[in-house]
Amino acid sequence: MKKTILLSAMFLVAACASTAEEGVLFSVENRSYLLTRECVKRSEVSHDLERHAYVQVELTDPCATSLAGFLNAERGALLSVSVKGQYLSRSLPILGEFQARSLRISSPDTKLAIEVERLLSPPR
Repeated sequence: MKKTILLSAMFLVAACASTAEEGVLFSVENRSYLLTRECVKRSEVSHDLERHAYVQVELTDPCATSLAGFLNAERGALLSVSVKGQYLSRSLPILGEFQARSLRISSPDTKLAIEVERLLSPPR
């Protein structure tokens, strides 16, 4: 039984990783999670009331579960989020429990937000 659970968990993580390895990288000190377009149902660029760009991302159920597992296991650690080596966020403390099926990825500018949306948009 334990082997089945372990293999299922490994499959969930593998299912959310692209062979091209393009996506948004969530990193803590010695671990990382790559969010790829295979994990995304929908993504779109938007702006908050202060005109800060962000990408609203709706995750598939298996990837929402595996991302939640990654973030919840690292509670208290400092999280950095990057795309193609450019930081979207750096050294954010992971607080509380992540349970969402969607998330908002902040971006320092609209151009980078558009790149994130392009990388995460599901194939048409």
